[in-house]
Amino acid sequence: MKSTKQSVCNGDGFTLSLLGATELTNITYQWQKRPVGASTFTDINEANKTFLNINDYQQTTEFRCKVTCISTMDSSFSDILAVAILSLPINLGADTTVCNGNTLNLDAGVGGTEYEWSTGNDTRMISISEGDRYWARISNSEGCIGMDTIMVSFLGKPSAAGINASAYDLTYVFRVTDAKDVIAYEWRFGDGKTDNAPNPLHIYEKAGIYNVSVVLTNECDSITLNQSITATEPPPTGIDAAGSVSGMNIYPVPVKGLLHLNAPATMKGADIVVWDIDGKQKDLRRISGGESVQINTSLWPSGIYIIKIISDKGVDMRKIIVE
Repeated sequence: MKSTKQSVCNGDGFTLSLLGATELTNITYQWQKRPVGASTFTDINEANKTFLNINDYQQTTEFRCKVTCISTMDSSFSDILAVAILSLPINLGADTTVCNGNTLNLDAGVGGTEYEWSTGNDTRMISISEGDRYWARISNSEGCIGMDTIMVSFLGKPSAAGINASAYDLTYVFRVTDAKDVIAYEWRFGDGKTDNAPNPLHIYEKAGIYNVSVVLTNECDSITLNQSITATEPPPTGIDAAGSVSGMNIYPVPVKGLLHLNAPATMKGADIVVWDIDGKQKDLRRISGGESVQINTSLWPSGIYIIKIISDKGVDMRKIIVE
């Protein structure tokens, strides 16, 4: 048996043939194959001639041909021939992120004799300092080709305009304005308490001046923002004052989901208005005396909300916290 190639590039083809064999009516041929290291050969479909064409070769394989005399049913086998795969591995690595100011070296490996990069370079290695999708194509003297791609992103240190603090009395919602390239937040509220949420809600136990800070972090760097706030005690009358004039029962507070409002039977009726801490109206409805209604807060952002109750008994202002 002979082969047009003793080794081939991945995906290439070749032809096997039996030396001195001719196709006769009383002789049959059946080509067989097995993976290298396997013990059993299997027949190759429609491989019944004195030669065998192999296309898109992907794995080093051993071949032989079974020759059978029809009249006597005697069979013999050709010698075994293995055709090797010439691999040309290339691995640029997994997609990655690099910090600004640094460079990344990409290596196409030692197996090639010719190199081609998406950047136009023709060397084995290149250094990059900009984010993009890069590819490399290599070839060797046998004509084998290998190719790989990698996505590289460059990341700067976090940035932000400052801290925004929305408050009512001792309850605050903190936000970082214009945050960019931030992966993690570390808040310190100046009273010994901390939080890792991007927009935390924090309730101070007493009035005072507090120095609030937040550390913004990503894989490359971190920055710290600071702001001083003055937390004040709630007034003795007004919002949340004891003995509200309406007698409206509102629960649960804090709320996460449905907020229940129960009007006393002695009330003729009331208009209910709900605002967020920034003054944006969230809900408006009418409730009759003795009626119970529910307000769904499940889609509202966590924070402080104000409920205004206008009834025949007067005007109430209530503060609620949505978790």
